Amino acid sequence: MKQLLLIFLFIILVLLTGCVVQEQPVPSCPQPKTVVKFICADGTLVDLKDSCPVQKQEIKTIYICQDGAQADTKEDCTQTSVEENISGEVLTPITTNQEGTPILNVSLAPICFKGKYGGSVYFKGPTFESIMLQLRKADTNYTTMQTFAGLSEARKEFAICDSTQARCDIIGADFTVEPETSYLFRIAFKTKNTTYYSNEHLIDTHADTFYTSKKCSY
Repeated sequence: MKQLLLIFLFIILVLLTGCVVQEQPVPSCPQPKTVVKFICADGTLVDLKDSCPVQKQEIKTIYICQDGAQADTKEDCTQTSVEENISGEVLTPITTNQEGTPILNVSLAPICFKGKYGGSVYFKGPTFESIMLQLRKADTNYTTMQTFAGLSEARKEFAICDSTQARCDIIGADFTVEPETSYLFRIAFKTKNTTYYSNEHLIDTHADTFYTSKKCSY
């Protein structure tokens, strides 16, 4: 009987001891969080590489027109008046075609003609009896440089040539103009009963102008 009582007390003691003595949990370190940062050239930390401040350097070309005005493109330079040193007249082109004319287009552009400075003349319209390319200097009347018949659309070319130093008549241009000179150019379109005049264009052959800024050489 005593043995049974001792066994019973031992069991009670074991149970009580198990309730009191508990194993303490071992604390665990949290896993580190990975964060990607970018170091910019100035030492700044940013989340995205594209967020780095970038100093952009923009190169802009500015064209100086004949009248000294600035433009973003050569085409934006308007042909304005040029005053001749030897004359009191200011060459100011009339930039519109004659009112009521059937002329569709007359335009000029600088070119290199056989290594010389020059220009191209483009015109378009109905077929006329004759077409006359005309020039004049300050204080002078228009002179016909070349005449063509039966054309409605064509492109002609002129060269800047010093007649005192070269045979300008043999270089093959439709007409020539002298260097260091300013001209007004127009086209006369002649029908049987009427002559129509195009808009005027300034041809300035002085150095570093619209027609002499290209690099031309053989």
